[in-house]
Amino acid sequence: MKYCVIDVGSNSVRLMLNENGKTIYKKVEITRLAENLGEGRYLSKTAIERTAKAVCEFVDQSKKENPDKIYIFATAAVRLSCNGGEFTKLVKERTGLEIDVVSGEIEAMLGVMGAILNGNGGLIDIGGASTEVAIVEDNRSNFYSFPIGAGTLTDKLKNGSSGNILENVFRSLNVNRNVDFYAIGGTVTSAVAMTCELETYDSNVVNGYRLSAFEVNKLCGKLKGLSLDKIANLKGLQKGREDVILAGVLILQYLMKKLKLEYLTVSESDNLEGYLQYIKEKNE
Repeated sequence: MKYCVIDVGSNSVRLMLNENGKTIYKKVEITRLAENLGEGRYLSKTAIERTAKAVCEFVDQSKKENPDKIYIFATAAVRLSCNGGEFTKLVKERTGLEIDVVSGEIEAMLGVMGAILNGNGGLIDIGGASTEVAIVEDNRSNFYSFPIGAGTLTDKLKNGSSGNILENVFRSLNVNRNVDFYAIGGTVTSAVAMTCELETYDSNVVNGYRLSAFEVNKLCGKLKGLSLDKIANLKGLQKGREDVILAGVLILQYLMKKLKLEYLTVSESDNLEGYLQYIKEKNE
């Protein structure tokens, strides 16, 4: 069986081709759907149009693979916005496909299903407009979704310090950590790529990398001391993330400190794989 899964995130749109349970490839396009989402919670017309265009292009690419099924799901930007329906309607009109807008709890669960599979573990997923934290231990699960991400924190930092913002947002996160933690998403994969100063992104280096709190703190300090232009030229940073990467790393730094993590394992298997498993189980 061959499947294509499209993830409409707050910062990017991603496509995965999966055949017979194996991920063949993933593609990503940064579209900034949550750009300037702000307190009003409205997606801009421009962001809706460029993101819908990217989704349509990925649908066209998917059809060339002759998949058995194409799935599209959306996360925080569509879920939290007042006019997310405008976006899903536009995509439906252009592609004929429905978008599954997942809840924050389901989003956290998808990350676990993709990165941890059936074992015990904790997960951090830093997105553009939300951050998910999950703990799975001895058949007990706790899923948390917080309305802050690399994009939305970037906007908020213009009016305040990250410390106060993050403390308020994550105040309810109070877990006893007895499991190893994993992390998924563009912030952590970029953090590894920058830490290793990769000239070209290498999945073999990034996937499974044990990222330490020391490395995160060092990277955070480095980013704080650089202009946007200099950040954009750092080795390992994906083009288009230069203005949000500091905020993403600040969230990662804060959570590692709050959860008392000396390190975590970065996984490239994420909510795309998780969604495919989830939808298969749901349809059984």
